Amino acid sequence: AAEGEGALARPHDRPLALCARPAAVHMCVHNDSVLTAPVRMLLSIAAKLCGSVAGFEGQLLACHDATTLRKLVTYTTSLFELFDGLLKKPLDRLSSEGRAVSFILIDALYESAIGSRNALLYIISGYFPSLPLWIRLVVTSRDEHVFLAKLERFVPLSLNCEEGRDNEFDARGYLQPVSYTHLTLPT
Repeated sequence: AAEGEGALARPHDRPLALCARPAAVHMCVHNDSVLTAPVRMLLSIAAKLCGSVAGFEGQLLACHDATTLRKLVTYTTSLFELFDGLLKKPLDRLSSEGRAVSFILIDALYESAIGSRNALLYIISGYFPSLPLWIRLVVTSRDEHVFLAKLERFVPLSLNCEEGRDNEFDARGYLQPVSYTHLTLPT
């Protein structure tokens, strides 16, 4: 996350088990309308999950034949229908048995605002909690009230990057409790 960012959302109020790498990463860039468009974010995450989550692509194709999938992607304007068709239905069809926890990283959420509206924030707070428990979400954003208020049910954690603060201390405070069985942090 860039300097000044740091609010992390952890859905399902359970610690995030660290993985070797995220299943999908979406970076928001304020001057790039493609990266801040909610439809593009959902398409991007689904495409990345096809390559990183075993069985996801097969389940996506099992939910939609090629023609239906093309229509969903091309003509659907409802964010809920896109979320449901591209992420929720295929992920729900995957067995959680023996599956390692994976996570989706959305970086710089605050950069996706258009005026006072932030459709990505709406999707994250409204739809992502319905995904299976083995798929988690990590969001970085600035500590701005509008973001923290929408994400408060996820118990956001602030990693403060203010000058003069010990950033390593903040990072250890977050990482140690959630990673003690997965890795050893250097001392």
